[in-house]
Amino acid sequence: MANNAARQLNQPPTAPKINRHRQHINHRLIRQRVKVSVFEKVFTVLMTLILVSLAVWTLSVKNTVANQQANLQKLESKRDSLVSNNRNQREKINEQETSASLKKVADKNKMSDVTPKVRNVSK
Repeated sequence: MANNAARQLNQPPTAPKINRHRQHINHRLIRQRVKVSVFEKVFTVLMTLILVSLAVWTLSVKNTVANQQANLQKLESKRDSLVSNNRNQREKINEQETSASLKKVADKNKMSDVTPKVRNVSK
């Protein structure tokens, strides 16, 4: 037995025998087209349509969001300018209501704020 095992180790490995006819048949089977059923065709078309419509819808939503953000930014800038204008008007009103400003206007129009009928509240 040892002699037989030594012979097997010394011999080069042999390739397994393949039936060429069977291998040729397998290639034929591989090259054949698989038939597609009507259901698979309809399903593929429907899924493609759904995918395209979702892509169009996504782009439409992105465009709408971008437009609304631009409109919002315009409204915010308009609001900011109105708030600033309102603040400036309040400052002008407060400035004109001061006693120095009122005295200046009274002196300009030759009026006086000292009258026995008017009470001085600022004391």
